[in-house]
Amino acid sequence: MSVEYSAIYGRLYNEVNFRKSYNVQCTKYQARRVLNSSFKTQHSKLNIQHFVISNLLKQLIALLKTDITRNTSILISGTVLAQVIPLVLQPVLRRYFEPEVFGAYAVYISILAILIMASSLRYEQAVVLPKADKHAANLVFVSLLFSVLFSLLLLVVVLIWNQKLLQFLNLKPAYAVFLYLLPLGVFLSGAYQSLYFWLIRKKAFKGISYNKFVRRAFEGSSQLAFALIKTGNGLLFGDIIGN
Repeated sequence: MSVEYSAIYGRLYNEVNFRKSYNVQCTKYQARRVLNSSFKTQHSKLNIQHFVISNLLKQLIALLKTDITRNTSILISGTVLAQVIPLVLQPVLRRYFEPEVFGAYAVYISILAILIMASSLRYEQAVVLPKADKHAANLVFVSLLFSVLFSLLLLVVVLIWNQKLLQFLNLKPAYAVFLYLLPLGVFLSGAYQSLYFWLIRKKAFKGISYNKFVRRAFEGSSQLAFALIKTGNGLLFGDIIGN
């Protein structure tokens, strides 16, 4: 009996050990499968991220090489450089001109900006639309013609009602020259707008940027020169020269 019990006990012991080892192997296999699946998942995610990033970089590089981006960067750089000049000269000019002069000049610029929109009836914005340059040139001519007629009409108004306009704008008689030069400023600004859109049509973006910089340089240097010789209306004269 003892021999039989020993055999049965030994058989049970071996079976238990076998099941334990089998369970351990199964557990290791399952853990290995989980690790492999998680590694594959992470690897696939990394591949997707790498693909998305590389695709975005390719699209960005392709976008930077397009004519639109290059022309836009040229226009932006010219505008930024043109705006730097008055920012640098502003503290210097404020040492020579009284705040009252800057106030009258601000009124002049505000009126000029409003009148420019009506001077050419916005025909200059249509210059870029026609397919033929001949039709676009006709629009430029019409825009310039309206600017001339509007400026002449404005000059007549200023000559007749200059005193009433000074009272309405709350300006001193010493600043009457601001009103007399307003028609000239409207014409020059309107002509510049017409030629500006013509240059856009011809895709002369470098010329536009260079023109902006030169205009601001002439305006700033002229205003500074008039300030040094103590000309009271130097801000206005410099603006006219810059246009």
